[in-house]
Amino acid sequence: LRRMTPHEFLSMLTAKINVKKIVAGRDFCFGYQRSGTWRELVSYSPEFGYETVIVSKRQYKGEDISSTRIRACVARGDMEEAGALLGYPFFVTAPVEGGNHIGKTIGFPTANQRPPREKLLPPHGVYAVKVLADGMEYYGMSDIGRKPTVEGEYPVGIETNLFDFDGDLYGKEIRVSFLKYIRPEKKFGSMKELTEQIARDKAGIAAYFAQCREKSIGFPEGLYTLIL
Repeated sequence: LRRMTPHEFLSMLTAKINVKKIVAGRDFCFGYQRSGTWRELVSYSPEFGYETVIVSKRQYKGEDISSTRIRACVARGDMEEAGALLGYPFFVTAPVEGGNHIGKTIGFPTANQRPPREKLLPPHGVYAVKVLADGMEYYGMSDIGRKPTVEGEYPVGIETNLFDFDGDLYGKEIRVSFLKYIRPEKKFGSMKELTEQIARDKAGIAAYFAQCREKSIGFPEGLYTLIL
């Protein structure tokens, strides 16, 4: 199969499964060594009796939207652009796991998640987020990283403090949507310094959400209505 020419591949496809229509993008390639393009799809359509629909890529800011471009945005922490390209905020969905309750002891309880190893994650650091939990939406802040200030070795995880939430989420699956990168992960000299920084982070993120609501920008509520 890998060594079939474009012509041979289309001959097999139409004979085996009676294809009537093929839809492809302008960057589509097929056949041995990717030698076939959308042009071959069009040129062979009369011979094999299928209809061809060639779709141009949607663009954003004058450039094609692609998975490569989206991954690059996520990898550098540009969550606003990643969301614009995706059409919805980049998110991680995973169950809430038990932690060491350090967040609770310093006044910022968190829902801890350990995403799948293959999941693409933004850079380690603090983010403004929106959380879908138990069918309700909450604003919040998340930290992605390894808890550098806390003694011990920890795997990469996501710790999310949900604003205006009081409940138990252990074992429940929640969706954390990353809206804005705030700052990189940092090792602090003491838990007191960490606590003070978290308080500043929360105040800044709350101000960011207030500004977005006033301007009706950033994360339209309708996005969440559509995906529920």
